[in-house]
Amino acid sequence: MKDRCAGDADFPQKTKVLVDVVSCCGDLRIASSLVIVSPIILESRYRMDWIAIISRWTHIGTAIVLVGGTFFLRFVVTPAAAQLVDSEHTKLKMLVAGTWKKFVHVGIVLFMASGFYNYIVVGAPMHRGDRLYHPLIGTKILLSMVIFFIASALVGRSKSFEAMRQKSKLWQTILLLLASVVVGISGYAKVALKPTGPAVSNASALLSH
Repeated sequence: MKDRCAGDADFPQKTKVLVDVVSCCGDLRIASSLVIVSPIILESRYRMDWIAIISRWTHIGTAIVLVGGTFFLRFVVTPAAAQLVDSEHTKLKMLVAGTWKKFVHVGIVLFMASGFYNYIVVGAPMHRGDRLYHPLIGTKILLSMVIFFIASALVGRSKSFEAMRQKSKLWQTILLLLASVVVGISGYAKVALKPTGPAVSNASALLSH
């Protein structure tokens, strides 16, 4: 048992939580039961923490690539390409769109998957009962869907959206403005709205139920 604990890097923190459980509970039998189940709860918590960290990293990293790439296309590539003759301009546009659409399609999938995980598993439980958080996140999701639609239309080949592609500078500007609003909402929700209903994450929280 001693050797097993010595190999556990999280053992000091786990021990502290278990001591807190015992000290907070007046009934030794209840405390003993909690001591037995606490390691299971803690191990689950640590696994979920790592998933949340990876999901958050994926979400932010994808946003940086997509928004940064759109900014580069709008204010660097497009003005430079305008200096080319029509034949070279059209060829460059096709080459750039063919490569960029791969980033857009993969990015949308990663952004949606990580975003919904962050909201359902992490954000929503921590802000249960918050009357402002959920409407803000709902607005953010709707705006994100509009952004995904515009981004997909600009790199697609459908003739229905050819008019949008002909005015790519305008739609890229709109996309960047919408992305700025989404970032603003995310920042406000993260910083200004404090958790009101934190999810049960350790054995001590069980004592309040």
